Parts: sequence; structure tokens; C-alpha cells
Amino acid sequence: MDEMQKQKEMEEMKEFLNMLTEVKVSLAELNGKVDQITNMKETVEETAKVAQEVQYKAAGNEKDISDLKTKVDEKASRHEVQRVIKERENWLRNLPAWVASIIAFAALFLQFLIP
Repeated sequence: MDEMQKQKEMEEMKEFLNMLTEVKVSLAELNGKVDQITNMKETVEETAKVAQEVQYKAAGNEKDISDLKTKVDEKASRHEVQRVIKERENWLRNLPAWVASIIAFAALFLQFLIP
């Protein structure tokens, strides 16, 4: 029986060592996963930092867009500018006629003043 008991103990020892080996492998895999999670944490923190910066810039851009819209609304439209230009062109085109009318009126009026 002594021999049988030794053989049984040897098999149990082999099973125990196999189990320890599996535990060691599992721990190594778990350690690798923990490292990945740690690396992921750094990446997530960097991503969160970038997202905050982007959000800050977006808020600034929205303010700038609002200011630009206000400035554009305050400025004259293209049609209004064209209308003003046409009025000025018409005034300049009619200026010689107005000058001639004033000279004719002055000449007519001077006839009555100077006998």
C-alpha cells in the first residue's frame, strides 16, 4: 500500500502543479488585461481633456458667429447698396440739367433786376 499511496500522492501533486500552472497563466493574462485597462485610462483621460478643449473652443466659436451675425445684420444689404449707388449715379447724371436750369433761372431773374 505504501507504493500505491506514493503514486496517489504523486498524481495529486501533478494535478496540484498543473492547477498552479493554470493559475499562474491566468494571473499573467489578468495582469496583461490590467495593464491594458491602465493604458486605456490614460487614453480616456487624454480624450476627456481634448473634449473639454474642443467644447471651450466651440463655445468661443459660437460667440464669434453670433457677433458676426450681429455685424452682418447691422451692415447694409447688397440690394440696398446697389440702390444707393444708382441714386448717386442718377444724381450725377442729372447734375448738368440742374446746373443749366439754375443758370437759365438766374438769367431770367437777372433780366428783371437789370433794366
